[in-house]
Amino acid sequence: MSDGTSNPARYFGRQVRRARRAAGWTLAEFGQRIGYDPGQISRIENGRRPPTELFAQMCDRAFPDRDGWFSEFYAESRTWIATPPWFRSWIEHEQRAASLRIWQLGVLSGLLQTADYARAILTVNPGVTDDEVGARLAARLERQAVLTRDDPLTAWFLVDEAALRRCVGSPEVMAGQLVSRERGTLTSGYGWRTMVYAVDCEGGGSAARS
Repeated sequence: MSDGTSNPARYFGRQVRRARRAAGWTLAEFGQRIGYDPGQISRIENGRRPPTELFAQMCDRAFPDRDGWFSEFYAESRTWIATPPWFRSWIEHEQRAASLRIWQLGVLSGLLQTADYARAILTVNPGVTDDEVGARLAARLERQAVLTRDDPLTAWFLVDEAALRRCVGSPEVMAGQLVSRERGTLTSGYGWRTMVYAVDCEGGGSAARS
């Protein structure tokens, strides 16, 4: 992370406030220039709301003397900004891990999701905006680089059968997701097993299949 900041959203907001005040603009005047509500800008400046890619682009237009700093910083910190606070520590573990074993209930792991599948999940969050969906989607897809980088980690996914049968988005979205799963096991080298509905209750075991 550039500038050594541990909270990119808060740092970004401080830079917006600094540039706005240097230009002599009130929140309302700045909002008129970039097409954002003053209250929304205030929340971003205070670090209470993460910026979006569009907001960063509009800041670059408003402050050309910053030479595109806002979009550049947003791109560097996009995964952190668009990730829920409770999940950020896991992202760091993912990036450093040599191997992962993941048991996911109900839906597929974000490391396996196609763009269409992930978008269908992200859009059902209450009150989410199109900009927020786009940012969170990009961040989720960027995480998947750990499976295809030059030194990919070793990953095994144990998937609940219900996650494969539950229709997310549409039948076409699910078909694309399952095709992607098969291609991934061949090209990326990760393992996948399904925990099926049938279990051996008497023996205390469970059934799983690849």
